[in-house]
Amino acid sequence: MRAVRVLCAVVLSAAALVAAGAATESAQAAGPRDIFFEYNNAIKGETIHAEGAIDSVGIRTVRLQYRTGTTGSWTTKLTTKSAVDGRFSFETTDTKTHYWRYTVPAGGGKPGVIGLPKKLPVVSQKVEYFGVGYECSAAGKHLVTAWADFFPARQYRQVSFATPTGAKTGYQDPSGIARVTVTLEPGESSASMKATASAADGAPAISSVLRTIALPPCSPA
Repeated sequence: MRAVRVLCAVVLSAAALVAAGAATESAQAAGPRDIFFEYNNAIKGETIHAEGAIDSVGIRTVRLQYRTGTTGSWTTKLTTKSAVDGRFSFETTDTKTHYWRYTVPAGGGKPGVIGLPKKLPVVSQKVEYFGVGYECSAAGKHLVTAWADFFPARQYRQVSFATPTGAKTGYQDPSGIARVTVTLEPGESSASMKATASAADGAPAISSVLRTIALPPCSPA
C-alpha cells in the first residue's frame, strides 16, 4: 500500500503564528516580597489568580494593591488573611494593565511588609491563526484538518470545532494551538470549518471565521 499522499494543504490566514505560553509560577519559589500570577497576562474579565508567601510565621492581614503606572498612590483591592505558614492568595479581575503588590501592616510585634510591584498586562484575546487543509487517505477519503492558534494561550482551554461531520472538541496546548481532523467519504467537494474557544474562568468565548476549502477527488491507492 502506498503511503498517504498529501494533495493539498491550504493556509487561510495571513496572520503570523504567535504563541504565548502559559507561565504558571509557584508561590513555593517566591521570595518573601514577591507576588505571583497564574499567567503572565490577563484577559479582560478573566479571573486573576495571585499568590505569595510572607517570610514570617503566623496568621497576618494581607492587602492586595494596584496602581496604573510606576509612580503614584496605591489602591487596596482586596484584603485577606495569610495561612499560618505565611502563604496567601487572591482572586480578582481587571480591565486594564496595572502594577500589583501586597502589603502587610505591622502588628503583634511584627514589622509591616511592603511587597515588590509586578506588572500584569491586560490583553485582548484573538485568533492569531486559523488554517484548514486536507490530504487523501489510501482508501480515497479526505482527511480534513483544522487548526487554530489562540492568544493568549490557555493550556487545556476547550475549543469546539464546527465540521462537516458535526461538532468536534479539541484543547489548547501550551502554545495556545488546538486542532482536529475529520474523515470525509469520497464524493465530498468542499469542507467548512470554524473554531471557538469556550468561555473559561471569566474570559468570554472567541471564534475564528468560517473557512471553506475545495476538495478535489481522491483516488484510492
